[in-house]
Amino acid sequence: MNFRKGREEKYRDCIFIEETENGGYRITEGFQKLLQNQNFKNMVLELLDFGIEQYKKKNMQIYTVIQIFSYTKNIPTKMSADF
Repeated sequence: MNFRKGREEKYRDCIFIEETENGGYRITEGFQKLLQNQNFKNMVLELLDFGIEQYKKKNMQIYTVIQIFSYTKNIPTKMSADF
């Protein structure tokens, strides 16, 4: 069973943002109406905060790995002993 296909069909009409004529984006009228419900709005804000925190965590991990790699790249791998 293809769960993704089922979800695509189920949520096909759930559109939260739309493209404007000048190439920007805006919230759809339907989403604006839903956001008038404070409980729904709080849930959306909580999900956005969670997504932002996850993004920060993953990017910080990637940044740390890049820093470590860059640092180790500059360490000489061969030691020469001139006696």
